[in-house]
Amino acid sequence: MSYNLHIFKKNGSQKPFALKELEDKLHTVFDIFEYDPTHKDRVEWFGIRYSDKSPSHTWEFYYDKEKGCYWARCSYSTDKNTFIDFRKVVSDVAILLNMQIQDPQIDEKIIDPKNFDINDQRSIRARAFMIHTQYEIAMKFGGKNAYPSIENYCSKITEKKYSILYFIIARIPEMFRLQYLVLDDGRFFASKVNKGETLTEVLNREVSELTGSNNYFVEDIADKYDSAPDRKGKYLPRTAVFLRVPYFNPDKVKTKYLMRWVDIQI
Repeated sequence: MSYNLHIFKKNGSQKPFALKELEDKLHTVFDIFEYDPTHKDRVEWFGIRYSDKSPSHTWEFYYDKEKGCYWARCSYSTDKNTFIDFRKVVSDVAILLNMQIQDPQIDEKIIDPKNFDINDQRSIRARAFMIHTQYEIAMKFGGKNAYPSIENYCSKITEKKYSILYFIIARIPEMFRLQYLVLDDGRFFASKVNKGETLTEVLNREVSELTGSNNYFVEDIADKYDSAPDRKGKYLPRTAVFLRVPYFNPDKVKTKYLMRWVDIQI
């Protein structure tokens, strides 16, 4: 589930933007690093990031044909700072594209971005309520393995060593194609989180070794995904970590291990 925001053209037009128009209006603040290349005269999906921030989160906007608007989403699993950043991105995009914003989690009003408060306490309460609701449902069906948010899981100090399995995904720039990253022999990279460490510490240390950059975003976590033996043959619970990273060319970027991309068939 996710927190969604909608943006509508002020002139009432329900047509999607052409790629050149998007680039002309957004280039002063954002890089459009990926988009649907099928129809450049009507872009129905695009991904952006701030031009002057490195590393920075990437955000995707989708066109809703029925409502005649674009919308963006932020997972309820993300931390509060990322959520505020998401609201700021949508506000900045709306200003640059001369659009209005709707926050359906609060009400159905469509407002000018100058009146859109990125720190609106109503949105923060709505997000907190959904996180709590998801946690209660997860606890009911998942017991001890349920966590209220990715932030909590990543920052939790480990009491018992466990294994992790990396699922790293990227979208090739200017192509509507997803790929996942594997070792040169086709295996997914696996590691571990030792007692006293946090998952965040391990990710910050290892993602750059796999991708040549510390620019990553935790999309999801599956606790106790499966189990895997350690060097002594003892089986440990293994957590699956799903990461989104910017695409890079393994032949041109120095990494600790030989890596390659594989197409995701969707």
